[in-house]
Amino acid sequence: MIKLDILGDPTDSWSMIALVALQAALAEADENPFVIEWHPLRRFAQLDPAGAPRHTILEPALGGREGLAKHDAEITAAATALGREVNLHKVTHLPNPMNALRLIHWAGLEGHQIDAVEALQTAYFRDGADIGDTDVLVQIATTLGMDGLAIRRLLAGPADAADLRAREAHSRKMGVKAVPTFIVDQHHVLAGAQTPALWLSVIKELTDSDHPPANAVLH
Repeated sequence: MIKLDILGDPTDSWSMIALVALQAALAEADENPFVIEWHPLRRFAQLDPAGAPRHTILEPALGGREGLAKHDAEITAAATALGREVNLHKVTHLPNPMNALRLIHWAGLEGHQIDAVEALQTAYFRDGADIGDTDVLVQIATTLGMDGLAIRRLLAGPADAADLRAREAHSRKMGVKAVPTFIVDQHHVLAGAQTPALWLSVIKELTDSDHPPANAVLH
């Protein structure tokens, strides 16, 4: 098995598309060569703890109202092509993702980390839920079979937040800037959302060889 590290943000739309595309490829592939781990990489690391109206953050980053509209159309088209329902008109708030990232970390300790990422992304991009809200996070944790009361207690304090920030800072110091970023076998880097076809090519080369494919290195 080969380690596949994903650095991403559960509130970032391309991180969502990237994971859906990877999962589509894995569903089609003859075998899954990966052991997958999600790592924190916030797109807007300085976002207020309470979050902000989505348009006030994304419009300046994407070139204004027209840039945001183009972005949302691209995300909707990409999601539709992958069979994923998104309702970006419902997504009006951009939460600070730290608590969602903490939940992802705790879910990983119980063996269902990627299930947590998918549940958070579905709640946010399909349902417009505030995945920075404690009640929403506890509900998602409960659906994953986690102890809701324990999660609520953890969210009430700073547990693991400093560690996740340190891990994120280390990734940025190592030169990881794109959200999302994939690291195959600890040194082959794929930056940004990749297509299922690209992943199928990578998987084929990995399963046909004892060594990671050289052409998987994208910067």
